Amino acid sequence: MSKYRAPILHICCGRLVLALFVASFAVPDLGFAASPSPRAATSQAPLAPVLRILSDVPLATTLVQAVDLRWASTRSVYLALRENGVVELPLDPKGKTREIIAGRKTLGGFYAHHLAASSRYVFAASPILSVTWKPIGQGLRVEEYFEFTNAVDLYGDRLLILGAQRGPKREFAPDGAIAWLGTVGKKLATPKPVLYDALGPGAQHMANCGLFQLGAVRFLADGKFVVAPGVQPGIHLFDAKGKLLQTWDTGLLGIDADCAQMSEQQRSLFYASYAENRTWVNHRRTIDELLIFDAGPALLVRSVEKGIVRWELKVLAANGSSKSWQVPIIAPNEHYHLRGDVRGGRIVFLLSEEIPSGRNFGSPHLILALPPGG
Repeated sequence: MSKYRAPILHICCGRLVLALFVASFAVPDLGFAASPSPRAATSQAPLAPVLRILSDVPLATTLVQAVDLRWASTRSVYLALRENGVVELPLDPKGKTREIIAGRKTLGGFYAHHLAASSRYVFAASPILSVTWKPIGQGLRVEEYFEFTNAVDLYGDRLLILGAQRGPKREFAPDGAIAWLGTVGKKLATPKPVLYDALGPGAQHMANCGLFQLGAVRFLADGKFVVAPGVQPGIHLFDAKGKLLQTWDTGLLGIDADCAQMSEQQRSLFYASYAENRTWVNHRRTIDELLIFDAGPALLVRSVEKGIVRWELKVLAANGSSKSWQVPIIAPNEHYHLRGDVRGGRIVFLLSEEIPSGRNFGSPHLILALPPGG
């Protein structure tokens, strides 16, 4: 376990506990629900190539807190279950679910909101204060301090984090760094900043909009990586050492990244009210996920129209252009988000409520899909 203790939180993170660390529930069993309930949208003809849905399975109530996922193998996935840690779930409904990282009910357990995995490690992050990882197979779990996390990814032992740290005087993002490259092993080697907030020290974009969980990061197969900050314009491609190679224009991609104009009064309102911060998100086209295909990196863009949540994939080309793939999935309500991962050409999606619309979380769905033509 880490030697760090929770410090006094900066105002940009103080309400995050209230907004994201929502109600916890007992989990007596793990597995799939008894009967599928497909949610594929078929009422409108697609205007662009459409993903092919292979299966759509609601998860059992024991997995109701699922919030992020990664492929574990060709036959199983890892799920981040918030208060209930991380598990490996077989795609075969008759398979046995295996605990990977214990949840908070266990002494020393972990709150897992963000998830990453490589051939060597499983990595999880709480939105604030801590990250953890564990070698695949044998080995002890390591936990370290990291102030504020919005997204993570792994490539072997290399770690990519979208988030912010504090300075020696506990000041938030003193140099404005919002994306970091590091390594994991027996400890977390000091991460190197690779992207800075456009407003400089204090990372005002991240301070304003970090609560909304808008961005994503991913490694490519050759070790390059993409950072989609979400809180400010630009999608950035770096080489394996962290040198910037290319930037795509979020405006041309139809993505909203307008966090700079938020007033202090607005920010306080959003951090105090579930309804207000969800309304803000649902009036914008935002980034839910970043996926890596042979065709290139693809942004999973979320939008809400007349109460219906829809997604499309924006596949980024080397010449700065993009093409769209339609995602034929419709959420039950405006609180749902879509996370995903790609392995061997297959996409696995997790459709789940980021914040519960009622007293309990709605049923998450595990959805398998193929790219157009797959």
